Amino acid sequence: MEREQRATFAAELTHWRSVRGLSKAALAQRLNIDPSYVSHLEASREHGSSQLARRADTELDAGGALWRAWQRTDASPQAAEHNDPPSGTGLLVLEDEAALRYDNGRFHLSMRRLLRNNGTEPVTRYLVRIAVDRYPSEPERSNALYRRSVCLVDDVPH
Repeated sequence: MEREQRATFAAELTHWRSVRGLSKAALAQRLNIDPSYVSHLEASREHGSSQLARRADTELDAGGALWRAWQRTDASPQAAEHNDPPSGTGLLVLEDEAALRYDNGRFHLSMRRLLRNNGTEPVTRYLVRIAVDRYPSEPERSNALYRRSVCLVDDVPH
């Protein structure tokens, strides 16, 4: 897909985001995607998927303008269903959901990420470090608690 064609969707997305008075971060939060991905979309470095175009159209209440712009960028039905991202641009986080709940003295964390590998190498593992700030106003106390819990989990003296 040519960059000029992508620019059609990018311009519509930027227009409707501005009309609705949203920052890139606010739109990303509504779409449940990474803010950097919104930047990639608006700069025409990424095209997005048909699903993302529909969600953005709904969230921005664009009356189908975003969806039509996305469809104009790629007329073939096969390409509309399968967008090959440009290679060499790395790993993108398309969706990021996390939930933390406290139950009977224990924290339970769930995390879900939708990733897109735009790189040339396969991703064999994706490491995530999760830090729970138990005492937000006392960072040293939170860090001490974290270090103690790592010792207990790893069973390795620190």
